[in-house]
Amino acid sequence: MANCGITARDARNRAGAIMGLLDYFRTVHIEYRDDAGKLVKKRVSKREFDKLIQPAIARGEATVKDACTVHFLDPKGNRSEIWPIGDEGVPAHVHERFKDAKGDVYALVVHKNGEPETSFIKEEIWKQAEQQFAEAERDSANNVREALKGFEI
Repeated sequence: MANCGITARDARNRAGAIMGLLDYFRTVHIEYRDDAGKLVKKRVSKREFDKLIQPAIARGEATVKDACTVHFLDPKGNRSEIWPIGDEGVPAHVHERFKDAKGDVYALVVHKNGEPETSFIKEEIWKQAEQQFAEAERDSANNVREALKGFEI
């Protein structure tokens, strides 16, 4: 048998070291309230998260929920937010139906009688609507500029 210079044990140790390194660079999005009650959002390493979360769950101070990014197309301003998946956020069946490859979902907001109404839509439709809204906004701005040309400002 030829000597390849690495034993099975060495290979396992190296693989473990590489996986540990990859685990170090993975991050988790967390939200919590600080001592003043202010909502804090940040990313921490998965290793740091794992070290903190189990004792906090055991003490009843934390819960873990699946979440996703919701991209909103809204006349009052586009935005992205992290929402829980389930009854308090994006219903699980809606997430399953509309999620993209990363697990994100897309929503269109319309305002009826001053109240926002949100509908989840497929990413492709969201992108088409985003482009059409941007074109309409540019056209509107150009029309205003044209109308103001005759006035001294």
